[in-house]
Formats: sequence, structure tokens, C-alpha cells
Amino acid sequence: MHGTQYIDVCSLTSAVTVNYFQATHFFTAYAGVTSPVDGSQVLVDRGMYQDTWARQRDGTWKIMIQNL
Repeated sequence: MHGTQYIDVCSLTSAVTVNYFQATHFFTAYAGVTSPVDGSQVLVDRGMYQDTWARQRDGTWKIMIQNL
């Protein structure tokens, strides 16, 4: 899987991130899936996460809202 990440620190206690990703899944008889979509053995998945972060009292960051 690979992707691109954009980070915007909005204030000392909040930030937003956008992550674009692409994952490639290779199916074999060993995996138990032989025809996931159209008879091919490869499934490519693309997506985007949009996260809203809040800084915690101990200084760590926590995702408060996540959209996929």
C-alpha cells in the first residue's frame, strides 16, 4: 500500500489530515479467493481518509473524527 498525506496544523490543539491511498491485493487459491470481481487475480483499492485531530493533555495527538 502507498499513499500521500497532507497535514494542516490549525492551532496548538487541533489539526486536520487528508490521506490518499492505493492498495493492491493479489488473490490466489491459497488465499481462498479465486475471482474477486471480474475473473482477474488482482484487486486495486483506492480511497481517502479525512481526519480531525485534537492534542491531548499529555501532548499526544488523537483522531477525534475520521471520514473514509
